[in-house]
Amino acid sequence: MQDSTFPFLHSFQNLNFLDSQRCYQATVQLCSIPELAADKVEIGTTLRPLRSVDPTQTEYQGMIAIMDEGDMKGEVYPFGIVGMANKGDCLQKGESIKFQLCVLGQNAQTMAYNITPLRRATVECVKDQFGFINYEVGDSKKLFFHVKEVQDGIELQAGEEVEFSVIFNQHTGKCSACNVWRVCKGPKAVAAPRPDRLVNRLKNITLDDASAPRLVVLCQPRGPDNSVGFGAERKIHQAGVID
Repeated sequence: MQDSTFPFLHSFQNLNFLDSQRCYQATVQLCSIPELAADKVEIGTTLRPLRSVDPTQTEYQGMIAIMDEGDMKGEVYPFGIVGMANKGDCLQKGESIKFQLCVLGQNAQTMAYNITPLRRATVECVKDQFGFINYEVGDSKKLFFHVKEVQDGIELQAGEEVEFSVIFNQHTGKCSACNVWRVCKGPKAVAAPRPDRLVNRLKNITLDDASAPRLVVLCQPRGPDNSVGFGAERKIHQAGVID
Protein backbone atom coordinates (compact mmCIF):
# COMPACT_ATOMS: atom_id res chain seq x y z
CA MET A 1 0.00 0.00 0.00
CA GLN A 2 1.29 3.47 -0.90
CA ASP A 3 2.40 5.64 1.98
CA SER A 4 0.16 8.72 2.21
CA THR A 5 2.11 10.44 4.97
CA PHE A 6 4.08 12.57 2.52
CA PRO A 7 2.11 12.60 -0.73
CA PHE A 8 4.26 15.35 -2.21
CA LEU A 9 7.28 13.03 -2.19
CA HIS A 10 5.56 10.66 -4.62
CA SER A 11 4.70 13.59 -6.91
CA PHE A 12 8.27 14.86 -6.65
CA GLN A 13 9.65 11.44 -7.67
CA ASN A 14 7.54 11.49 -10.85
CA LEU A 15 9.16 14.73 -12.04
CA ASN A 16 12.18 14.78 -14.34
CA PHE A 17 15.50 16.19 -13.17
CA LEU A 18 14.98 19.69 -14.64
CA ASP A 19 11.51 20.10 -13.14
CA SER A 20 12.80 18.79 -9.80
CA GLN A 21 15.48 21.48 -9.76
CA ARG A 22 12.93 24.20 -10.51
CA CYS A 23 10.59 22.96 -7.77
CA TYR A 24 13.48 22.90 -5.30
CA GLN A 25 14.60 26.42 -6.21
CA ALA A 26 11.04 27.72 -5.96
CA THR A 27 10.64 26.07 -2.55
CA VAL A 28 13.87 27.61 -1.28
CA GLN A 29 12.82 31.07 -2.45
CA LEU A 30 9.37 30.77 -0.89
CA CYS A 31 10.85 29.73 2.45
CA SER A 32 13.65 32.32 2.44
CA ILE A 33 13.28 35.63 4.23
CA PRO A 34 14.08 38.51 1.84
CA GLU A 35 16.70 41.04 2.85
CA LEU A 36 16.28 44.48 1.32
CA ALA A 37 19.34 45.52 -0.66
CA ALA A 38 18.35 49.19 -0.48
CA ASP A 39 15.51 51.35 0.81
CA LYS A 40 15.23 53.15 -2.53
CA VAL A 41 11.97 52.68 -4.41
CA GLU A 42 12.56 52.02 -8.10
CA ILE A 43 10.22 52.67 -11.02
CA GLY A 44 10.14 50.05 -13.73
CA THR A 45 8.18 48.11 -16.30
CA THR A 46 7.26 44.44 -16.59
CA LEU A 47 9.16 42.66 -19.36
CA ARG A 48 7.78 39.24 -18.55
CA PRO A 49 4.93 38.25 -16.20
CA LEU A 50 4.83 35.21 -13.95
CA ARG A 51 4.06 31.86 -15.52
CA SER A 52 0.84 31.76 -13.48
CA VAL A 53 -0.32 34.82 -15.46
CA ASP A 54 0.93 33.58 -18.84
CA PRO A 55 0.92 29.75 -18.89
CA THR A 56 2.34 29.72 -22.44
CA GLN A 57 5.80 30.84 -21.32
CA THR A 58 8.41 28.33 -20.15
CA GLU A 59 10.04 30.48 -17.44
CA TYR A 60 8.51 30.45 -13.96
CA GLN A 61 9.90 33.81 -12.88
CA GLY A 62 8.89 37.21 -14.21
CA MET A 63 11.31 39.91 -15.30
CA ILE A 64 11.39 43.64 -14.51
CA ALA A 65 13.45 46.48 -16.01
CA ILE A 66 14.28 49.72 -14.20
CA MET A 67 13.06 52.88 -15.93
CA ASP A 68 14.73 56.30 -15.75
CA GLU A 69 12.62 59.21 -17.01
CA GLY A 70 10.71 56.91 -19.32
CA ASP A 71 13.78 55.11 -20.71
CA MET A 72 15.13 51.68 -19.79
CA LYS A 73 18.42 51.80 -17.85
CA GLY A 74 19.34 48.27 -18.88
CA GLU A 75 19.13 46.90 -15.34
CA VAL A 76 16.86 43.84 -15.35
CA TYR A 77 15.79 41.83 -12.29
CA PRO A 78 13.71 38.66 -11.85
CA PHE A 79 10.77 38.39 -9.48
CA GLY A 80 8.53 35.68 -8.05
CA ILE A 81 5.14 35.53 -6.39
CA VAL A 82 6.72 36.40 -3.01
CA GLY A 83 7.88 39.69 -4.52
CA MET A 84 4.34 40.94 -5.12
CA ALA A 85 2.92 43.32 -2.52
CA ASN A 86 -0.49 41.80 -3.31
CA LYS A 87 0.03 38.07 -3.95
CA GLY A 88 -3.27 37.85 -5.83
CA ASP A 89 -2.44 40.63 -8.30
CA CYS A 90 -1.98 39.48 -11.91
CA LEU A 91 0.87 41.68 -13.11
CA GLN A 92 0.67 42.06 -16.91
CA LYS A 93 3.44 42.52 -19.46
CA GLY A 94 4.22 46.19 -20.11
CA GLU A 95 2.65 47.52 -16.90
CA SER A 96 4.43 50.26 -14.95
CA ILE A 97 5.39 49.39 -11.37
CA LYS A 98 7.25 50.57 -8.31
CA PHE A 99 9.42 48.14 -6.35
CA GLN A 100 12.48 47.61 -4.18
CA LEU A 101 15.46 45.31 -4.55
CA CYS A 102 16.20 42.47 -2.14
CA VAL A 103 18.62 39.59 -1.74
CA LEU A 104 16.83 36.25 -1.69
CA GLY A 105 17.74 32.54 -1.57
CA GLN A 106 20.90 30.62 -0.86
CA ASN A 107 22.58 32.05 -3.94
CA ALA A 108 22.02 35.62 -2.68
CA GLN A 109 20.25 36.54 -5.90
CA THR A 110 19.11 40.16 -6.25
CA MET A 111 15.41 40.22 -7.09
CA ALA A 112 12.55 42.67 -7.27
CA TYR A 113 10.45 42.85 -4.11
CA ASN A 114 7.42 44.71 -2.74
CA ILE A 115 6.13 45.17 -6.31
CA THR A 116 3.12 47.46 -6.69
CA PRO A 117 1.56 48.14 -10.10
CA LEU A 118 0.96 51.77 -11.06
CA ARG A 119 -2.42 51.40 -12.72
CA ARG A 120 -4.72 54.30 -13.53
CA ALA A 121 -7.70 54.29 -15.85
CA THR A 122 -11.13 55.83 -16.26
CA VAL A 123 -14.49 54.27 -15.54
CA GLU A 124 -16.32 53.33 -18.72
CA CYS A 125 -19.74 52.82 -17.13
CA VAL A 126 -21.52 51.64 -13.98
CA LYS A 127 -24.67 49.53 -14.23
CA ASP A 128 -26.46 48.56 -11.03
CA GLN A 129 -24.01 46.30 -9.12
CA PHE A 130 -21.15 46.18 -11.62
CA GLY A 131 -19.18 48.33 -14.01
CA PHE A 132 -16.30 48.44 -16.50
CA ILE A 133 -12.93 50.20 -16.54
CA ASN A 134 -11.15 51.32 -19.72
CA TYR A 135 -8.16 49.03 -19.23
CA GLU A 136 -6.79 46.39 -21.60
CA VAL A 137 -6.05 42.93 -20.18
CA GLY A 138 -5.34 40.20 -22.71
CA ASP A 139 -7.85 40.34 -25.56
CA SER A 140 -10.33 42.48 -23.65
CA LYS A 141 -10.16 46.28 -23.70
CA LYS A 142 -12.55 46.68 -20.76
CA LEU A 143 -12.04 45.36 -17.23
CA PHE A 144 -15.01 44.20 -15.17
CA PHE A 145 -15.48 45.18 -11.50
CA HIS A 146 -18.18 44.70 -8.86
CA VAL A 147 -19.33 47.70 -6.84
CA LYS A 148 -18.38 45.93 -3.58
CA GLU A 149 -14.74 46.25 -4.67
CA VAL A 150 -14.99 50.06 -4.63
CA GLN A 151 -13.32 51.34 -1.47
CA ASP A 152 -14.90 53.74 1.05
CA GLY A 153 -18.37 53.03 -0.33
CA ILE A 154 -18.02 55.62 -3.09
CA GLU A 155 -20.50 55.55 -5.96
CA LEU A 156 -18.36 55.76 -9.06
CA GLN A 157 -19.47 57.65 -12.13
CA ALA A 158 -18.44 57.30 -15.76
CA GLY A 159 -15.27 59.27 -16.57
CA GLU A 160 -13.79 59.17 -13.06
CA GLU A 161 -10.15 58.10 -12.70
CA VAL A 162 -9.40 55.07 -10.50
CA GLU A 163 -6.54 52.91 -9.25
CA PHE A 164 -7.07 49.15 -8.87
CA SER A 165 -5.63 45.65 -8.74
CA VAL A 166 -6.18 42.91 -11.32
CA ILE A 167 -7.09 39.39 -10.20
CA PHE A 168 -7.88 36.19 -12.08
CA ASN A 169 -11.29 34.61 -11.51
CA GLN A 170 -10.97 30.82 -11.48
CA HIS A 171 -14.72 30.32 -12.10
CA THR A 172 -15.06 32.58 -15.17
CA GLY A 173 -11.50 32.21 -16.45
CA LYS A 174 -11.28 36.00 -16.86
CA CYS A 175 -9.57 38.88 -15.07
CA SER A 176 -11.44 41.50 -13.05
CA ALA A 177 -10.59 44.55 -10.96
CA CYS A 178 -10.52 44.65 -7.16
CA ASN A 179 -9.48 47.21 -4.51
CA VAL A 180 -10.80 50.03 -6.69
CA TRP A 181 -9.90 53.51 -5.41
CA ARG A 182 -11.18 56.75 -6.88
CA VAL A 183 -8.29 59.08 -7.67
CA CYS A 184 -10.00 61.92 -9.49
CA LYS A 185 -13.62 62.89 -9.96
CA GLY A 186 -14.91 63.03 -13.48
CA PRO A 187 -16.46 66.09 -15.12
CA LYS A 188 -19.92 66.94 -13.85
CA ALA A 189 -22.72 66.25 -16.27
CA VAL A 190 -24.10 69.51 -17.65
CA ALA A 191 -27.60 69.58 -19.08
CA ALA A 192 -27.63 70.62 -22.72
CA PRO A 193 -29.32 74.01 -23.24
CA ARG A 194 -32.63 74.08 -25.06
CA PRO A 195 -32.49 75.13 -28.70
CA ASP A 196 -33.29 78.79 -29.33
CA ARG A 197 -36.21 77.90 -31.58
CA LEU A 198 -37.83 75.90 -28.79
CA VAL A 199 -37.23 78.65 -26.21
CA ASN A 200 -38.78 81.28 -28.49
CA ARG A 201 -41.77 79.05 -29.15
CA LEU A 202 -42.41 78.48 -25.45
CA LYS A 203 -42.25 82.22 -24.80
CA ASN A 204 -44.91 82.91 -27.45
CA ILE A 205 -47.34 80.16 -26.40
CA THR A 206 -50.46 81.22 -24.44
CA LEU A 207 -53.19 79.10 -22.89
CA ASP A 208 -55.68 80.41 -25.43
CA ASP A 209 -53.46 79.53 -28.38
CA ALA A 210 -55.17 76.82 -30.43
CA SER A 211 -51.82 75.75 -31.89
CA ALA A 212 -50.32 75.16 -28.44
CA PRO A 213 -49.48 71.54 -27.57
CA ARG A 214 -52.26 69.86 -25.61
CA LEU A 215 -52.57 66.66 -23.61
CA VAL A 216 -54.86 64.06 -25.18
CA VAL A 217 -56.07 61.09 -23.12
CA LEU A 218 -55.78 57.95 -25.19
CA CYS A 219 -56.76 55.44 -22.51
CA GLN A 220 -58.52 55.99 -19.21
CA PRO A 221 -56.72 54.56 -16.15
CA ARG A 222 -58.31 51.71 -14.19
CA GLY A 223 -58.70 51.70 -10.42
CA PRO A 224 -58.29 48.80 -7.97
CA ASP A 225 -62.00 47.97 -8.33
CA ASN A 226 -61.61 47.82 -12.12
CA SER A 227 -63.42 51.15 -12.51
CA VAL A 228 -62.46 53.32 -15.45
CA GLY A 229 -61.37 56.92 -15.11
CA PHE A 230 -61.00 59.19 -12.10
CA GLY A 231 -63.64 58.90 -9.38
CA ALA A 232 -63.30 62.39 -7.97
CA GLU A 233 -64.29 65.40 -10.04
CA ARG A 234 -61.30 67.56 -10.92
CA LYS A 235 -61.52 71.25 -10.07
CA ILE A 236 -60.14 74.09 -12.09
CA HIS A 237 -57.60 76.06 -10.04
CA GLN A 238 -56.68 79.65 -10.58
CA ALA A 239 -53.10 80.78 -10.45
CA GLY A 240 -52.13 82.21 -7.06
CA VAL A 241 -55.28 80.96 -5.30
CA ILE A 242 -54.91 78.27 -2.64
CA ASP A 243 -58.02 76.28 -1.68
